[in-house]
Amino acid sequence: MVAKEGAEFCGQHMQDNLRRKCVYCKSMIEDSRMAKHMKKCNIYTQSLVKPKYYNEKVNLDKTKLTEEDLKHANMKLTDFEVEDVKKIVELLKDGKVENFSRRENFQPSFFKNLEEEIEANKGNAKVLKHLMQQSSLLEIMDKEGLLTNGNCFIELGAGTGGLSEKVAEALDKSKFIIVDRGSFRKKKENAFLNDGRNAFERVKGDIADFDPKLLPKSSDENSQSLTISIAKHLCGSATDLAIECATRIENFGGILVASCCHHKCAWQSFSSRELLHENFKSSKRFRLLTLLSSWFTCGFQKSDDTSEKDKYGLTVDEKIEVGALAKAVIDNARRDYLLKTFPHLTAKTLQYCSLETSLESSAIVLS
Repeated sequence: MVAKEGAEFCGQHMQDNLRRKCVYCKSMIEDSRMAKHMKKCNIYTQSLVKPKYYNEKVNLDKTKLTEEDLKHANMKLTDFEVEDVKKIVELLKDGKVENFSRRENFQPSFFKNLEEEIEANKGNAKVLKHLMQQSSLLEIMDKEGLLTNGNCFIELGAGTGGLSEKVAEALDKSKFIIVDRGSFRKKKENAFLNDGRNAFERVKGDIADFDPKLLPKSSDENSQSLTISIAKHLCGSATDLAIECATRIENFGGILVASCCHHKCAWQSFSSRELLHENFKSSKRFRLLTLLSSWFTCGFQKSDDTSEKDKYGLTVDEKIEVGALAKAVIDNARRDYLLKTFPHLTAKTLQYCSLETSLESSAIVLS
């Protein structure tokens, strides 16, 4: 947009008392035209359309937060006392935290059906990275008995549906429900739909509002079909929403979720809070955990001097170790929550890819 002659800004960026920002599309609109704009604002009109299986905030934990909880939720690491941070570091390094998901020399096993595709893409780093992760996750599903024909797979935070694509290539008689709140042009399921395989349904909506209890019931009373929840790199609180969603699935058979971005986890949506290690069962200490977890992935190795200690008395290598332990505490609580909720199943946290492939190498599986 071009600024008018003599004006410093164009109409989009002009600041005056006659314009305000649309809360949906962020465009600057004159007050007198706001009502007319709302009738054609794409983002607003799309928000009025409720997706299938919608049940507002059904997967969001209903625990009421105190004022202190809300205060901690927005604090930065520099807002905490140095001694508070040192205390959490000390508790993380006391040797009691199980951390089997971030080993330096780990070599994953790949799903045999994808070995040729991995070999063929060794010259394409971006494709190879995702392919290796998908192959490793499928191998885990296969070993845990989750990769079975006839099951229904719900992929949460699916993006283009890459994980469902690889499962569908391995299984020809399964159904897929692909959930994501974003819009994507190159949906992986389109290739199957174009070939006449209609076992795919995409739901555009937030995981918090997706209610699996609203899914249609099977017409076959003797069906042995189970519903499996899957996700690859489900960011922050989305993993907790996925776990809570699993508790509402009928004929539930298991879940496999590769977690990531633990620094984006929130106390309000962390339904596994009661299963946290006793040293971290408060909104303050949980917030510190999430902040420290970023130390594992924030690239300290690029600094010039990795041996110099910071104000917490830690070297770069020690901070990376602390970050890994903080991530492990969060994922272990999620695992224990699943085990408590489904005591007849087996839950574990494990490493599914090498750190060279992705620093977010942890998966939680219940089968």
